[in-house]
Amino acid sequence: MMALLRDSIAVRLQTLPKFSLSVTQTVSAGFISAGVVVTALDTAGLVFSDLVLHTVVTESNISFSVPPGSNGETSFHDVMRVMLPSSSGEVLQNSIGPVLYARQTPVAPGWSAADLHVIAFIQHRQTGLVLQTGSTW
Repeated sequence: MMALLRDSIAVRLQTLPKFSLSVTQTVSAGFISAGVVVTALDTAGLVFSDLVLHTVVTESNISFSVPPGSNGETSFHDVMRVMLPSSSGEVLQNSIGPVLYARQTPVAPGWSAADLHVIAFIQHRQTGLVLQTGSTW
């Protein structure tokens, strides 16, 4: 089983990416702003209406003195706080050049602004295949 997984990863790593992503964030005045620059590198065989850009705000290092649930865990890493503009993502613009997707959301009470990060990924709607990722880590 491990060999099959390792072989699948090796094959996938030899595939040249169709996109590049550059992700930035700023936290100011009670808001987190995310910028995702998508550049199509190879549009051959792509149907842009089948592709979705997901932008996710996460928070790392959340700790509780008393477990908030029933499994006894008190420390949580990389918790998804919100997906922008929604959990459905957004269809990519059919463009060769760089396209900026800019999003903003309030920093909710209880969120630690210093521990917020933005993750973005391009995913095929039907297959679930992730074509590219980027983050502010």
